[in-house]
Amino acid sequence: MGKVPLLLVDEKPALFESAIICEYLDEITAASLHPMDSFDKALHRAWIEFGTSILGKIANLYNAKSKSDFDVIHIEIQEKFGAIESAIAGFPYFTGGAFHLIDAVYGPIFRYFDVFDSFIDLQTFKSLPKCNQWRSALANRDSVKSAVSVDYPAQLTTFLLRRVSHMSRLLSQENF
Repeated sequence: MGKVPLLLVDEKPALFESAIICEYLDEITAASLHPMDSFDKALHRAWIEFGTSILGKIANLYNAKSKSDFDVIHIEIQEKFGAIESAIAGFPYFTGGAFHLIDAVYGPIFRYFDVFDSFIDLQTFKSLPKCNQWRSALANRDSVKSAVSVDYPAQLTTFLLRRVSHMSRLLSQENF
C-alpha cells in the first residue's frame, strides 16, 4: 500500500496505519494505554482520529508549493491545535499524570514541529500554553524520545529538502 509504518505479525498480512497498529498492540498487551472509562476511551479515540487529520495537514504543509498555500495550511493547523488546547484536561499529559495512547499518537505530531522550528519560526503554539506544556512533556519522555533514531531530525530535514516546496526552499536558504 506504500504506507509506513507497518507491522508484520507472523505470516499474517501487514497491518498499516499508525492508529490501527497502536490499537492492536494495546489489545495484545497486559496493561492498556486507554482510559478505563468507556466514554473517556471513546473521547480519546476521537482525538486520536483528529491527530490523523493533523498529520495530513502536516504533509500538505511540507508539500505546499507556494508561500500563500503554505500560510493557509499553517493557519488550518493552528486552528486544529486551538481545538485541542481547549480539550487538554491535565498535565503533563492529555488528561493528567497518566500516559495514554493519545499521548503516544501526538508525540510524533509534535516532533515534526521540533524539526520545523529548527529552521523556521512558525510560532504554531505561540498562544497555546497547554499544547506547549504537553508538547514539552512528550518531548522529554524516554519512550517518545527513543521511538525514533537519534538521526531523525537529519533524516526528516533531508526528506524535506528533497521536496519541491516552499518549505524546501526555506530549508535551502538555511544552508542545510
